[in-house]
Amino acid sequence: MEKTITNFNIDFSTLPPGINTRMFSITGEDGAVFSLEVKDNTGKYYNFITNAFQTNKSGLLNKTISGGVYDGIIRFPAVPDSYIDRYDILLFAEPLTTKHTDYREVRFGDGSIDVNRSTGSNSLLMTKVLYQYPSLSLTLTPFSAQSTIEVGSLVTDTVTASAGSLVGKQAFSISCSVTTAAKCYRIIKQPTELDAVGFLALSIGSAPIKIPGENEYPTVTGTDTVNGARDDSAVAVTMDNEVAEVMAVGDRVTGNTALNAGNFTVASLDSANVFSLSSAVAIADGATLSFSNQMNYRWLITNQAHVIKPGMKIITNSTNLTANTTVADYLDTTTLWAGTEEEEDLVNVSLPAIDLLGLKPTITNGLITTQAGSVIFDKQQKLALWYRRNIKNPRLGGGF
Repeated sequence: MEKTITNFNIDFSTLPPGINTRMFSITGEDGAVFSLEVKDNTGKYYNFITNAFQTNKSGLLNKTISGGVYDGIIRFPAVPDSYIDRYDILLFAEPLTTKHTDYREVRFGDGSIDVNRSTGSNSLLMTKVLYQYPSLSLTLTPFSAQSTIEVGSLVTDTVTASAGSLVGKQAFSISCSVTTAAKCYRIIKQPTELDAVGFLALSIGSAPIKIPGENEYPTVTGTDTVNGARDDSAVAVTMDNEVAEVMAVGDRVTGNTALNAGNFTVASLDSANVFSLSSAVAIADGATLSFSNQMNYRWLITNQAHVIKPGMKIITNSTNLTANTTVADYLDTTTLWAGTEEEEDLVNVSLPAIDLLGLKPTITNGLITTQAGSVIFDKQQKLALWYRRNIKNPRLGGGF
């Protein structure tokens, strides 16, 4: 009767860049026979006698489990370069005498198999994998979040750490100076950890997602006068002034009975004084049109959804970004019987700041590298956040 190997146990966390020894155990029934190979990404094999990797094939051959477990160690060398190293662990059950426990598959969010969390095997081979990253560098530099303070002649400092590890307190020194002779710095407080900030660059995906009940056109942002009548077959409208000064693509257009009753928007800015409507409508010469920027709370993003947190702030300076914007949950309520003992808040819409929308991530070496989803800001943002390429990557800042 075949004996069963039940599991291979080791610390699967990322290996540090330096030399590292890890214990492993192979559990199973007494008398189960196995062979074990460990290969690096260059094809070399681990020699369990010399504790080093070599070109010739090597490993543990026909070892027997006794007392329910076989224990051993693997000594991983320091990463030799700036590239990620991979170690494949191959556990073979001896044919005819030994088998692996029944296979139970676990998958990553992108649908690929997570071999380290999967258990058992439906063949004689069980595989596991370890990754080793080179040292990571964190560069510290003086920075003015809103570019309101001159920061010149920068002197930076660097902190080095291992991937996935915690770094204790380290001394560092950074400096800067003003570039305008008439200006100087004044110390108003001593810095704390709350003055440190890191950045994420967001890639806005497609058009924003309207939240039920959201007023997408909250205020009139520009007005101008029509120069020449248009009948209900025309979408192009000529204005007295330059259209780019008073409107933007996506703006709602109002100004007569037909416009006010419908949802007509600016489809394009065609020339200096001409824009096109989303649909044709008759407009009289000399009519005053009002334009309201489309504004939205919720936006599709193509990256970083797995690391964005509520409370992060947009720190990119742009006229198309609402100042002092923060990532936040959305809550719309209606207060009933206000000012009475029966006062009650009725929740109309409640949405989380970050939603992965069921989209699959991109996973590399077992880690999520890209995750699309949606983000909600505490202030509405202009439609230009999406279609203006010069601000397509707003930066989010968050304290360490």
